[in-house]
Amino acid sequence: MMNQKELIKRLSDKELLLNVYATQVLVFIIGFILYYFLFDDLFAITDYLNFNVNQILIYSIPTAALVIIIDIIISKQVPKQLIDDGGINQRIFQHLSLSNIILLSATVSIVEEFVFRGVLQVKFGLVLASIIFALLHFRYLKKVVMLTLVVAISFLLGLLFYWTNNLLVTIVTHFLIDVTLGIFVRYKLINL
Repeated sequence: MMNQKELIKRLSDKELLLNVYATQVLVFIIGFILYYFLFDDLFAITDYLNFNVNQILIYSIPTAALVIIIDIIISKQVPKQLIDDGGINQRIFQHLSLSNIILLSATVSIVEEFVFRGVLQVKFGLVLASIIFALLHFRYLKKVVMLTLVVAISFLLGLLFYWTNNLLVTIVTHFLIDVTLGIFVRYKLINL
């Protein structure tokens, strides 16, 4: 059986990026099906979409900054073999333009926060939603440092949603983390 690193090497950069988008489409479809069956009102999600600039400034920006700083410290202090994801992050971001990094980060943030906070956390609670979120990032399951970081970020995003009851806060936070780290990887400012 082929390991993850060998599988990634066989994919072109375009195929790898298409797989990332395909995964997001699949997650969204599963999330929408769950949403359809778990919520009585198809517009219930709007109760959690509050454009509140104060919440975004108070919660999203500092939380994203904290996560980014911790990621930078980990990338500089932890041995590469403990944080290597098989080169996936590098392969995904190394040739993307800034606009494509923004588009990818926005897609991932919106889809994952809709499914994990807006559907799963609302209906099943913070713990289950955070565990499933961490499991979705299965490439980190054998990397204890990265798995711990993903679980911590997942719980942190879940807590932000719990405290604010605002999905836009978690979407913006998730986006800021992903777009910043994507830019850092693209321009070789960090190795994740």
